[in-house]
Amino acid sequence: MKFTMNLIVTAVLIASAIAAPFVSNGQPSGEISFSSRFDGLSSKSRFSEGLLIRLDDHPNEDYSANWAGVYLNGTGYKAATGQFKIPKVQLPPYADPRGTYCASIWVGIDGATCTSAILQSGIDFCITNNSVTYGSWYEWFPDYSHQFTNISLAVDDIVKVTVEATSLNTGSAVVENLSNGETVRHEFSGNEGNGQLCEWNAEWIVEDFITGSYLVPFVKFDDVTISNAQATTSDGKIVGLRDAITVDIRQQKILTSSSHTDDSLTVKYVG
Repeated sequence: MKFTMNLIVTAVLIASAIAAPFVSNGQPSGEISFSSRFDGLSSKSRFSEGLLIRLDDHPNEDYSANWAGVYLNGTGYKAATGQFKIPKVQLPPYADPRGTYCASIWVGIDGATCTSAILQSGIDFCITNNSVTYGSWYEWFPDYSHQFTNISLAVDDIVKVTVEATSLNTGSAVVENLSNGETVRHEFSGNEGNGQLCEWNAEWIVEDFITGSYLVPFVKFDDVTISNAQATTSDGKIVGLRDAITVDIRQQKILTSSSHTDDSLTVKYVG
């Protein structure tokens, strides 16, 4: 995901003792400061490179270092959509008040089991010195993420996100602020350096995203509910979340609790 602001962040590092399938930066714990515009955040490194694990004590749920929510696993997913209220956010209990803490909410196709591409779009939010900023973006890995302009976002706004693949390397991403009527759209021509989709997955995710080689410190947020969540398959069938797989963020401890119904999911911050 891409921000337009420069951030000096205090990195909350994942301990090297975390199991190998998680993202681990291999650095000692401590305060690391760096400046980044959040350019070049590839989705492939977020989930599809072995970040998925299943724990013996939670056999019906997957865990990741950075994904929370649900995903569908199958074939022929051509589009995905969902809408949510932008949550209130605050510093987590362990926060360094000088630091910046972030998360994102997005809808996507591929990335859970496909390693060649992911089409996704959504919003980011960060808190620094009790000031919260929002941004919206689109991405087709391995091209970098790009920020939408000409759309304003605020807490409690209702946002709808839709991604659609018209071929394995062309499609669109749309973010609609249903509260103020603003809409932004990007058409992927296939010439952006994007990879070829597998169309194996559809996803609805709250993410602790990566900048550089570090996970951005994860922000505390009110419950996020993504409603009207559905995917469209290549034969025109509309499917909900009945068969979705739940995933939660586990770093040094479990940070989220996710659940879903046939057409909506809720991600709770529990860290």
